[in-house]
Amino acid sequence: MEKLPPVSPSRDVDAILNRVASIDLSSVTIRYARDSQLDLAVAMLHQRELCRYLALCTLYPDEDFPMAGKADAFWHTFLIFTALYRQYCQKLSGAFIDHDPMEGSAKVDDLEKYTRFIRYYRQCFKEEPCATVWPIIESSDYRVIQGAFRIVSPT
Repeated sequence: MEKLPPVSPSRDVDAILNRVASIDLSSVTIRYARDSQLDLAVAMLHQRELCRYLALCTLYPDEDFPMAGKADAFWHTFLIFTALYRQYCQKLSGAFIDHDPMEGSAKVDDLEKYTRFIRYYRQCFKEEPCATVWPIIESSDYRVIQGAFRIVSPT
């Protein structure tokens, strides 16, 4: 297994998230909960997971992490609050973080990138990604076990 780049993950990611701690995302979360017909606590979990994803994108800018699952749905709502999203990105990373849609089914390369994202997540947050938010992938045959991440078999 490839070794991840050396960082002080939990300290570094905490510092990145602290940059945006003062930004109130409640309007986004309430809208997302209403539009998705979710309990506010569940919507807040999706918000937290998107914020963690964006923090990892900031901490590892050379990585191309694919997006999947419920955090992506929250991201779509966040994007329509353009000024707030721009402010969040500027404070978080110093630049706007683009959302690039996945066209069609994912490729094996996307699975490898997603697997790297999950490894970085575990390293930085010292816990497993929330299984109700992030899809669980069975890498032996590239099937999706849970979530919206679509993988095509390499055969």
